[in-house]
Amino acid sequence: MTQSNVPLSTADWTIMKVIQWAEPYLAKYSIEFPRLNIEYFLAKLLNYRRIDLYVNYDQPLTSKELAAVKSMVRQRVQGKPLQYIVGEIDFYNISLTVNQDVLIPRPETELLVDAVLNYLHSSYNGACMRILELGTGSGNIAVALAKNFPDCIVYACDVSADALAVAKENAVRNEVTDRIIFFQADMRNEWNRTSDMLFDCIVSNPPYIPESDKDELPRDVVEFEPHVSLFASGDGTEFHKRIIDYFGQWLKEGGKIYMEIGIRQAQKVRYFFEQAGYADIVIDLDHQEIQRMVHAMKRKVTHG
Repeated sequence: MTQSNVPLSTADWTIMKVIQWAEPYLAKYSIEFPRLNIEYFLAKLLNYRRIDLYVNYDQPLTSKELAAVKSMVRQRVQGKPLQYIVGEIDFYNISLTVNQDVLIPRPETELLVDAVLNYLHSSYNGACMRILELGTGSGNIAVALAKNFPDCIVYACDVSADALAVAKENAVRNEVTDRIIFFQADMRNEWNRTSDMLFDCIVSNPPYIPESDKDELPRDVVEFEPHVSLFASGDGTEFHKRIIDYFGQWLKEGGKIYMEIGIRQAQKVRYFFEQAGYADIVIDLDHQEIQRMVHAMKRKVTHG
């Protein structure tokens, strides 16, 4: 993008003028929802709500603001995701910081949070609920659970120290640092536990895209989002099996595991649960009627 595309004289460059310029420009580069993109850029830049842009539609931008929005548009047409450019995203009615060290939270994962919260409320007996989250990323799941179910402690791990730094920032941002314990660990390794604590619930949105499907993904996903959070070997279910077989040993009898899954993985993950002796195995659909989540209960052992 050259400077001639965005004149730096600000006399006539009001908020509405910028929107009217940027929307067709972004559309020319096949950016989905171009008006929404420029609205987010301006709202972030000016510290406005999107509706405030139209209330103040005739407000001129300074040369510094115009240069900043030009930079945002340039990054977007080069493929950088909107969320990384503005540095934040709304998820489950909370605001989260995101950058290229973490996966961008998807709306489908809100359904996972919903399901876990329903379980916590239905199982609550007055004692603090203990949750293990495997692969916390931005901390979106852990923070949403802690924010919406105060009587819990979430133990949230990630293999990436950079991701954990973002997750900790989000816990501070949403005032739930007292209810989340973050730690660095690799799900693929054996863990040296110093406690015999059992968890009421285990939740994970693990990497589940088969590496063989990489070429089918949108450019902005492959080029900008962390591969360690996206891809798994084989058919993409290696982490699901690991969670059930290994981490399931730290789940209370009657406790539940909740996991997000990819396309064509539901029956395989159901089979893993069946082989491990779990009960009440449920496959849930997302907003597009795609099988997106599997959860199951660890059987209670009857004595005598």
